[in-house]
Amino acid sequence: MRAHVVPTSVAAVLIVWTAVAIAAGEEDEHRYWALMRHGRQITGDVLRFEIDGRITLDDRELTDKQNPVRVLCDTVLASRLKVPFIELTNGDILPGRVESWVAADEAAATPECLLVVPTEPVQSRALRTARIRARVNAVERIVFCGPAGRRLSPGRIAFKNGRHATARSIRWSAHGIKALTKSGIVSAHFDELAEICLPGRDRMAGVLHDAILANNSTDDGIVRIRTVEGAQLTFPRAMVAGRQREPGTGFPFVQPGWAMNAITVISDRIVFHTYRQAGEIPLSLLPVDEVREKSGVHAWHWQRNRNVLGTKLHSGRMATDLGFGTHSYSEIAFDLPPGAKAFDTFVGLDRSVDDGGCVECKIFRDEITGSPLWKSGFLQGSREPVRVGSFGIAGAKRLVLVTDFGHKGRPAEADPFDIRDHVDWLLPQVNVNLGNAAPELAELIPALRGWDFSDAVRRRVRVRPFWNEHRRRWQWALVAKGSEPIEFFRKQRVTLTNAWLAIDASRDRDRDGHIISVDINGKKHETTMNGDLPTGSERPGLPGSRIWIFSDLPGKEVTITVVVKPTRGSDDPTGVLLDRVLIRPLVSGLPADGQPIKPEVLLTSLVPEAVSISRGERKEIEPGKLTDGRPLSILGWRFDTGFGVPTGSEITYKLDPSWRRFVALIGLADGWHAVGPYEILLDGQPHWQTKDPETFDRNSPGQQIDVEIPKGRKTITLRVHGDDSAGAWAAAGFLRESHRVAQ
Repeated sequence: MRAHVVPTSVAAVLIVWTAVAIAAGEEDEHRYWALMRHGRQITGDVLRFEIDGRITLDDRELTDKQNPVRVLCDTVLASRLKVPFIELTNGDILPGRVESWVAADEAAATPECLLVVPTEPVQSRALRTARIRARVNAVERIVFCGPAGRRLSPGRIAFKNGRHATARSIRWSAHGIKALTKSGIVSAHFDELAEICLPGRDRMAGVLHDAILANNSTDDGIVRIRTVEGAQLTFPRAMVAGRQREPGTGFPFVQPGWAMNAITVISDRIVFHTYRQAGEIPLSLLPVDEVREKSGVHAWHWQRNRNVLGTKLHSGRMATDLGFGTHSYSEIAFDLPPGAKAFDTFVGLDRSVDDGGCVECKIFRDEITGSPLWKSGFLQGSREPVRVGSFGIAGAKRLVLVTDFGHKGRPAEADPFDIRDHVDWLLPQVNVNLGNAAPELAELIPALRGWDFSDAVRRRVRVRPFWNEHRRRWQWALVAKGSEPIEFFRKQRVTLTNAWLAIDASRDRDRDGHIISVDINGKKHETTMNGDLPTGSERPGLPGSRIWIFSDLPGKEVTITVVVKPTRGSDDPTGVLLDRVLIRPLVSGLPADGQPIKPEVLLTSLVPEAVSISRGERKEIEPGKLTDGRPLSILGWRFDTGFGVPTGSEITYKLDPSWRRFVALIGLADGWHAVGPYEILLDGQPHWQTKDPETFDRNSPGQQIDVEIPKGRKTITLRVHGDDSAGAWAAAGFLRESHRVAQ
């Protein structure tokens, strides 16, 4: 944003005027005020949010599809932002303290998040936690302490001790940051910081994310609320579970797009509700490209979504939390999103100036040249705001909104100069053609990260929110009409690092369901047990699980396709909930290169001192084989070195003094029962045992082990516990180095 402030010397020779915020006049007669889409204003005292989604004010319908509510205000309450808080790229604000950073978890399909301890009355409703998880990539600003003040420029870091730094990039640690600056790496604990304005954030993308999400949902409505403490939360209208019947019973279980768990806000602490459709973008949330402010007698800076006094936007009878406050003279240039086609707003003097102030307002396309798109004439206090538009802006890149001095030709009774020129631009709205713009599905359903859809399938798929009562959070379900399956795919060369696929899935309704199967290069691939995965075997939101293993395809280039087929075609289909679609190594703990650690001395090159094998006709230990002569494998993946033994086996070797480490791949080699725990004894004494996991079955990846051998040990004994199966000691042997390979 380019900012330019030009003072004027006129103020130095003028009579000093004191701008006083005049009381708003008579108190509102009713507690609630509502603005309907067609401009009608309604007041009342009894507000109800019905179970079926309807809203009534003194028994008058506010959710009629022909003329729904646009703004709902509790006139008794006021909102004041409190520190600490985080600000999101979509303009939301979450009051609360950043407690820690949590890394992304591939197995749990969760992105990296900041864990925020929220300020009452905002509360997390996740099970057994009072923390809210905010996606790191959606966080734009963090204020830890002190006054909120005017925001820093992107990349700026303010410390509690008064220092400042500018970061090119920031990396997170559990309780702090590491910032790359011109002078090097700067590290700080959260307790040392006053404010961070994160670099590289895209406000336009954050705002459009909410719009595109609603555009592809089965309900294209968007709700934004503001609380007494300054929380500002935006969420799809469909994502409200257990709606309150009347104020005081909560506004439960809302979940903004940046949150990984649900949030409750007590309803009698909500000052504003605003409602819009997907293609209606509030101008006040969009990026500002340039600001020019010239002071006359007074210098009041513009503010987003508040008047210049920092309180609610309130002109005449109108009040809202979306818009911006300005003072003459100001020019504010907002960037417009792609597809912008029309603009409308209301503008008037703020109610705090009573009958004072006199301004002229103008709107320009792109630059302040030529004739404006709109000009107000003189605006004065104690008048209702003027409705502007709707007028076309197709092809425009920016809108410049000007609040000008009302000097020349002003009415005789009007204030001179810029006294009391507090202007409110209320509900400035850009209407956008979103077309077929679709959200990034992996953002909504993290389990889909790394998977792709054909264009034909992507055009058919929609998303629908589902309240998962078991987890106390919202999830997004994939929905497609008809009987054709939903398919998504990925291409890969099969190695030990990606030969294991787990899918956990359920459905979002009591009826119907799906059958989930996996194709490899167009041919159906079987699961490890019990056939394909049905989503109808458990209650909605409780996932079933299946595992697919690709050990019969080592080194091959394959296309893996997940096929979600509905059990019954419908124009009102059941959605599929994907908790996990996870490609994992067939053997965990491998080094960074994905290859097993190669021993210097192969175990199968040695002669054991003692062998105790609990079953099997053959007792010889042969490289690359089980004791019954079949090939050695872990979950079907063949190995030429090492050997397999039945559970209950024990083998002892004499140790060379130079051997410092024992390495091997372990896991289920054969059978239906789990093997393990695996155990290593040195000189007959327990030294090491598998713990996480302790045992290995058909659905458990194998494991690379790397066990240190202290000096002076004479013998090593390898044991495999379990019941009627075979365990593997594959790629097993000894290394002379004492340091471990990076995992």
